[in-house]
Amino acid sequence: LREVVGVSELRPRPPPPQPGREFELFDLVEAYNNDGWWPGVVSDIRPKRRRNQAKRFAVSLPLFREVLELSASFVRPRREFVYGSWIDAQEVVSKYHCLLCSIAYKLPFDLALHVSVSVDEVKACSNFALASQETI
Repeated sequence: LREVVGVSELRPRPPPPQPGREFELFDLVEAYNNDGWWPGVVSDIRPKRRRNQAKRFAVSLPLFREVLELSASFVRPRREFVYGSWIDAQEVVSKYHCLLCSIAYKLPFDLALHVSVSVDEVKACSNFALASQETI
């Protein structure tokens, strides 16, 4: 597989996950499927069937509208490349959570359901879908 990309699209490989890290329900992850790592969310944690079996996860992939059941070796923490360093996507979400909630609260209800906000700071970009939990 070869693909031509701009220099601005290149970034170093993310560091390996911390040993012994356990994923929890709704963690932001990347799942290895079809020769690539794709952003997803842990939607279920499957019990081990045998003692020596690796833990398995159901990972929802919003880009493809599908759910995959994968062993732990095919799931890694989702990371964002921010200011030249890799940081855990959960940190990005928690950092901007209050900002996004205040934006969503000020939008009309119908509009809040269909808006994606891009948080962009010097070569850092993440998109978060907004959804209102109450009628405004």
